[in-house]
Amino acid sequence: MLRRTKDGEQEGRKSWAQMTYNLEQIVSEHVNIVWYNE
Repeated sequence: MLRRTKDGEQEGRKSWAQMTYNLEQIVSEHVNIVWYNE
């Protein structure tokens, strides 16, 4: 149980980091598009 929790925590951190990275990419692209249009 403890081992599963530890692995799950690591996996959760990894997917959270990946999600945050993807979100930054989307926001960055959106900002670039808005900047270009103005």
